[in-house]
Amino acid sequence: SFLSPPDFETPLDNGEDNFYNITVTIDDGFPSNNTTSENFFIIVSNVSEPIIWLGNTTDWSVANNWSTGAVPTEDDDVEIPSTTNDPVISQTGLEVNDLVVEDLVTLTINSGTGLVVNGDQSFNGSAKVSISRDVEDNLGYSIVGSPLEDQTVADLGADVVYQFNGFTNEYSIPSSTANVFPSNGFFVAYDSPDATLTLTGVPRNDQSTKQVFNNDNPSDNSNE
Repeated sequence: SFLSPPDFETPLDNGEDNFYNITVTIDDGFPSNNTTSENFFIIVSNVSEPIIWLGNTTDWSVANNWSTGAVPTEDDDVEIPSTTNDPVISQTGLEVNDLVVEDLVTLTINSGTGLVVNGDQSFNGSAKVSISRDVEDNLGYSIVGSPLEDQTVADLGADVVYQFNGFTNEYSIPSSTANVFPSNGFFVAYDSPDATLTLTGVPRNDQSTKQVFNNDNPSDNSNE
């Protein structure tokens, strides 16, 4: 084995091409001292390493906030450790492959933006994501749900909340402890001239099924 792990980016073989030629010699010792030798080679392959968040500023889209000096793209695995500045996403079109967010980190996604995770996501310890979206102000109504785990109606922070029941075709005021699921929409209104909904928690990984109602033709109701 190597005395220290080889580094693909800094090869130490003679050709500096990560191709190591090795000769192994065996000696049966005194008194005959017979020897035999065999040639081998070892090829060191590159291992995909995650791009690490450095946190020089809060802006996800700034290249020097990343260990590679480039903003990650859809093929890159990303790891976000706890640093001086947690990342904030303020633009659209961002994608990564796998995403790991370490303990104590809050990933903030501003209204009108987003991040697509094509692979696996992991939020460790107290790590969480904070998402915001613009909603109608001055008591205008918006339909909202939540992609986060363990969210309730109280977390919506709305002045008025209604829920529609497709079976009875009626609206009702839900309990403040009612769960908010991705496909479980609520009509909300905020008594504010500049309303924004912000939710903080852990993203859901499961799938959601919701029955869709056609009240003009009740026999045409189906699960989507």
